[in-house]
Amino acid sequence: MSRTRLTVSTKSRLLALAVEHNGDDKISSQAIDIIKRFHPASDQHPNGVFANLCDSEVDTIVEFLGDLLVKKGIDADDELNGLGYEIERYIDIFSL
Repeated sequence: MSRTRLTVSTKSRLLALAVEHNGDDKISSQAIDIIKRFHPASDQHPNGVFANLCDSEVDTIVEFLGDLLVKKGIDADDELNGLGYEIERYIDIFSL
């Protein structure tokens, strides 16, 4: 188990991306369920949300984000677009 911290705005954006790009695949719905588990740890951290994630849950989020990066984050010239850079930042958060 690892304790993962996100800002409230990052959690909201990840959830919005997951819902917006939710396919009929299992990985998308699993990612949504995991992201929803992030919650404030205490009043001392008003801008942060936390979740204890096992390795397989982290892998699920990274896999979902990787799939999304390939589908939506690369332009016609095979370069990252704005969304691609955003997704790449989120992958970095979970890959530490």
